[in-house]
Amino acid sequence: VQIHERVERFVARLFPEGHRPPAVLAVPGYDPDADAADVALAGYDYYSAGHHDDGKPWASEHPKRFLAAQIAVGTVDQALLGALKVKNAHMRTACLSRNLLVVDEVHASDAYMTEILAALLDAHRQAGGYALLMSATLGSVARRRWLDESGESGIADAIDVPYPAVSTRGDTIDAGENDQAKTVAMSSRPVMREPDAVAQFALDAARAGAKVLVVRNTVNYAVNTWQAVAERAGPFDKLGMNAPTRLHHGRYAAGDRRLLDARVEELLGKDSQPMVNGCVVVGTQTLEQSLDIDADLLITDLCPVDVLLQRIGRLHRHTRDNRPAGYDAPACIVLTPPGDDLSPLLDSGQDANGLGPHGYVYRNLHVLEATRRLIEKYDEWRIPEMNRRLVENATHPTALERITDELGDEWKNHGIDVEGSYFADKLTAEGNTIKREKSFYPEEDNEEICKGWDNEVKIRTRLGDDRVDIIFEPAPVSPFDGAAIERIAMTVRWLDGSGSVPESVETTDMDGGFEFGVGSRRFRYDRLGLRRA
Repeated sequence: VQIHERVERFVARLFPEGHRPPAVLAVPGYDPDADAADVALAGYDYYSAGHHDDGKPWASEHPKRFLAAQIAVGTVDQALLGALKVKNAHMRTACLSRNLLVVDEVHASDAYMTEILAALLDAHRQAGGYALLMSATLGSVARRRWLDESGESGIADAIDVPYPAVSTRGDTIDAGENDQAKTVAMSSRPVMREPDAVAQFALDAARAGAKVLVVRNTVNYAVNTWQAVAERAGPFDKLGMNAPTRLHHGRYAAGDRRLLDARVEELLGKDSQPMVNGCVVVGTQTLEQSLDIDADLLITDLCPVDVLLQRIGRLHRHTRDNRPAGYDAPACIVLTPPGDDLSPLLDSGQDANGLGPHGYVYRNLHVLEATRRLIEKYDEWRIPEMNRRLVENATHPTALERITDELGDEWKNHGIDVEGSYFADKLTAEGNTIKREKSFYPEEDNEEICKGWDNEVKIRTRLGDDRVDIIFEPAPVSPFDGAAIERIAMTVRWLDGSGSVPESVETTDMDGGFEFGVGSRRFRYDRLGLRRA
């Protein structure tokens, strides 16, 4: 939403009034461009007839049309669906082919997404389209994959590649220095599973006037931490929308998520003002993805180094001369499990907080252990000077093999499992992508293109695009501002397995929120967001 607002301001500067194409917010579940000007998509004569009087561009009326917009800002899955065997994929890709595709924050940790994006880019470029991939944290193995470079590079050579840089297929240009360099004081605390201790760290800093950002790997850990902060807040105990404590994650209704985005930006945004008593914002990855926020202190769970660097990007993001005493230099506290290394996470899924083979968020413990060691080895991270060194020492095969050699057979077996999962994900992605080298017509023996696909729901679920809208009748009210909540998006994985969703659902008012049932499952919605009752 925040990026969409910035793009709209850019469009207003670029195009004269009366000729501005609407920038479509390509995020399912959000009210699409409700305040957009009543302007048809310029030059799309066949589409303009479907432009309604409510001011919404045709492209915004359904996710399958998002890519028909001249300018769209959305989640990457909306583009990736053009490469998969799902309905309307060919329309999505055809619409996209005439535009510049910009993919922000390209990572290397998800083989399934990487393979699909590669298939999409191949089709896009072959159709004459252009693409720009952006990443501050891409390791050499993934980088060579995107640049279509053969062979391998040693870890020393990988570290020596210029950074920051602009790379094309065939050339790398040193982008030189800018004024965004910073030195971050790094430290770790083995209190990942202790929300009370985390809350105390945050509140001590906030009471000194600091704006504190706490990023947890999972929603449950974020909720538990925020509750601990709220219980110990003292003068921070006002938990309304104007409170200096805020919880932020992805399980809120669209209207409430907009409110929370705006409130977090007000507390931590570029134009936010100093606070005598500081503030604490607790959340998940939603805080690191696209919000332009600026914290005095970052407290974060252990995560892969590329993700950690992205989170650090929200620390001292803007130049200020009015930061509180003791927080005028950037500092990051990384929360880790107790122990000398991460070996216990190989066997237990209890309280994994998204880490390791039983955590289901960041599964590769080799990368996590390498990241933990970098925090211990370097108490200061000079960014961007050290970015290449940090990323390669936590992602390059040579660095990961050293951990296996040191920690023994259990880690070797885990490495084999990770590699097996990587190839399984890659093969699954290859099986789910459209084979565009085959004919579209049935006489050319390409039945899978012509007869539809039976695994569409499974494919969408694997991509993360598995949400269904739960419609409330009558509409309950928001626990934040009293506005009506007409619907809420929910993952199908939370349903009872039948896959059926009623046309409308009744709710029961509860203290501070409401409850509702879908099939055999019951759910609660309040200031903590949506969760199973």
